[in-house]
Amino acid sequence: MKVLKRTSFVAIAGGIGAVVVIVLFLMSGQTAQGQTTKFFDALARSDAKELAATSYVEGRTQEEIEKEWEEVLERSKYYRFAWFVKSSVQQSPDKATVRLGVTTNYYPGAFDENYQVDVLKVDGEWRVHLPTISREMYPFLPRW
Repeated sequence: MKVLKRTSFVAIAGGIGAVVVIVLFLMSGQTAQGQTTKFFDALARSDAKELAATSYVEGRTQEEIEKEWEEVLERSKYYRFAWFVKSSVQQSPDKATVRLGVTTNYYPGAFDENYQVDVLKVDGEWRVHLPTISREMYPFLPRW
């Protein structure tokens, strides 16, 4: 008696799908949208060290930027906002723009407004260009 061994189509498709996801994850590297997400997550968590690591101001060191972020976060400790990435466009290999929906002074019934930030590739890493963040979106920012 012969036993016919068949593999389920679903099992084959699932295996191939898992391999594709792993390959894409490993090849993805750092993106402008990903760094912007890290930046705004750090801003929501009041993490000055991560904010300094993901942001850029021409002529300032990371330590100077971190110190300024600590002051900003102290002044804004009661400010609440919600945000989400709407889209991103890469204009060149070293510059991208990320569009955001931001709800400022977060409260029930509040609505989101559209903002955008520039993200620059500095020393091989994407960083949010701080002078492009609107003070309407986050009013406690220093004059970069």
